[in-house]
Amino acid sequence: MAFSFFAPTPIATAIRRTSKGIAVLFLASMAGVFIYAVFGGFRPGPPPSDQQMIENFERNRATFEALREKICAHDDRQAVMMDPSWSRPEVSDDIREEYYALLRRVSARGIQSVKTQAGDCAGSVEYWSVGFLSGDYKKYNFGPPWKDSVLVDSLDNLPLSQKIQFFHRDLTDGWALAFNHWP
Repeated sequence: MAFSFFAPTPIATAIRRTSKGIAVLFLASMAGVFIYAVFGGFRPGPPPSDQQMIENFERNRATFEALREKICAHDDRQAVMMDPSWSRPEVSDDIREEYYALLRRVSARGIQSVKTQAGDCAGSVEYWSVGFLSGDYKKYNFGPPWKDSVLVDSLDNLPLSQKIQFFHRDLTDGWALAFNHWP
């Protein structure tokens, strides 16, 4: 018997006759969406240009400083992210909303900080990212640059390779643009 798209198949019959079939179809669809997202779909587009990020920084300098001051007030590591919503260590809903209000003003997705061995606060305001198991991240950094970060004149059109790479471009007063590549 030849295959036909119109012939009743066991799967089609099960889907039509049972709610379990509909649930199976739904779960299979969600698995497909997940696989698509993890392995190459749902790209947010190219990263913003350095110029776009510099203009955002200059326009919202006071908000960036407020974010740095707020996150550096903690004694140790701190992270507050909007998408998805999480924090480390956990913060109250009120504090999270204070961060979110500041992050929305600068169109950022999150902020995180650490204390350096010298006791200084260093961290990043997360601005753009792509990927799940691997990825690229463009952000605003404050504090000393990462140990392996390469100083460049521009983060636009970097020569990326198949190894982990960190780049930064100095702005002003301990701030820099940064690009992290995790292949």
